[in-house]
Amino acid sequence: MVKEEVNTYVQLLLDGCSIQLKQLSVTHLNSNFTKFSQREYQVFCDDHRLQFCEHYADPMDAIDKFIQLKNALYRS
Repeated sequence: MVKEEVNTYVQLLLDGCSIQLKQLSVTHLNSNFTKFSQREYQVFCDDHRLQFCEHYADPMDAIDKFIQLKNALYRS
């Protein structure tokens, strides 16, 4: 993955956007739910081959996991 793409993903998250690729997503939860007092990011996968849901405080950790799952699910 090109560093520019990673930076784009991080900037999208910090701007409050979600990134979704089929059944894989990474979301900035504070933008969607007010009950979270600290910044929190969720990586979620509902693919039958790999189910995953985890919250992260650091957007880079969330993006790293998102990319790891994306590569595992959608290899060429």
